[in-house]
Amino acid sequence: MTTSTTTAITTSTSPATTTSTSTSTSTSTAYRTADTLVHDLFHIIDNRTWNNLTHIFTDDAVYERPGYPPLLGLHQILHFYQHQRIIATGHHHIDHTTSNLNTAACWGHFHGTTHTGQPLHEPFADTYITTNNKITHRKTFFWRPAI
Repeated sequence: MTTSTTTAITTSTSPATTTSTSTSTSTSTAYRTADTLVHDLFHIIDNRTWNNLTHIFTDDAVYERPGYPPLLGLHQILHFYQHQRIIATGHHHIDHTTSNLNTAACWGHFHGTTHTGQPLHEPFADTYITTNNKITHRKTFFWRPAI
């Protein structure tokens, strides 16, 4: 059993949109909405408890992020976080999430430092597809000039 973040949800002016209003620690992982799964993911990442990603991603999950080829499968995702990720420390601040039972999206900003001590301040957005309380596909977007 792992510690997860449970998120209280309130509906905004758009009926299809939910926003996070508070978080608390819980040990229940029997059923999670996609929104809660997203918050659990960032809790694990920010605390660098990489082995707990096995409770978040399916074995055949795909993670796409700018600057890297798609990470195919849990093994490649774990390898990325354990050995390739340039971030030494930091915290994700989720501004908003929206979800239904099997999809979610979030956006916010990240503040941290690289392994070489460079400060990081990066707005981001993520989309997710979930199955059976786990992420099967994650795609990250960063706010940078590209075209």
